Amino acid sequence: MKKATIKNLWINKPKFVSLLLAGTMTLSLVGCAKKVDKNDNQAPDNGIDYSDTMTYPVANQIDTFDGAIHYETSPAIPTDNQNEGAMRVLGCVANDVDVCDEWGTKKGFIEQFQLVSIIKNYGAYSFVEYYVEDANGVDEVRTGYIPNSSIIIMSNSFVEADWSKRQVRLYVNNELVLDTLTIPGTLQDSREGCFQVYEKKEDTELVGKNPDDTIKYVVPVDYWLGFDPEKYNGLHDAEFHYHEDTGEMHGWRSLAEFADKNTVFKKPSHGCWNLMNAAAKIIFENMEVGDNVVVHR
Repeated sequence: MKKATIKNLWINKPKFVSLLLAGTMTLSLVGCAKKVDKNDNQAPDNGIDYSDTMTYPVANQIDTFDGAIHYETSPAIPTDNQNEGAMRVLGCVANDVDVCDEWGTKKGFIEQFQLVSIIKNYGAYSFVEYYVEDANGVDEVRTGYIPNSSIIIMSNSFVEADWSKRQVRLYVNNELVLDTLTIPGTLQDSREGCFQVYEKKEDTELVGKNPDDTIKYVVPVDYWLGFDPEKYNGLHDAEFHYHEDTGEMHGWRSLAEFADKNTVFKKPSHGCWNLMNAAAKIIFENMEVGDNVVVHR
């Protein structure tokens, strides 16, 4: 059964930027689409101490992440973030993990790299909230206890790339601020993992090569965020559009391709997550080198 995406796991109501398509592209803004102030709603305001770090064994990381870029240390899980008005902390699970009740009895299961919302930390375990999709495709919220050793705390700004739903979501300050359609590659090419942005470039070129190292293609993109250097996967614009400065035509994807979730089977990317230009711009403005990109099916 497919797991659904974390949606409303915060107390403060988030601002949403919707780039979902219904025949034609609609862009709905609540607030502003400019860069979000990362100093808003930070730990001092919520009474959460991030000064400590939690170390994960490197050997386990290599086995878990299959060579992907990942944190060797992660911000500490808050000891108590249930104060009224405080936002919960989002993380992902580093491995497939059983969910237990307060008596230690198994009551559920969370797949590797799925998001969880940490409600309260009890030392070795945390009480978390997560979503699953039932047989009718309806999101269902569930709660339970999982070991802290299985949790990776997300960076202040991070991207969730959901292969099954063909959606990319941007979170800032534990709030969902953008949810957009995307075109990834195959599951093999757009591999799962918890990565970190290693490269951020504007107005650059993507160069593809053949097995004999000759150049296969060179395409200009407005926004590039690389997060998987082994496969050279990243987030970038791919929609047909005119560059705002040069007036040149960029991109190779139509809006109809983004609206069709079967495009990944007909014309998948080489592994990158193709985005509409407006979405790529917002993500680019709110992500920095070192921020997380978590990819899951």
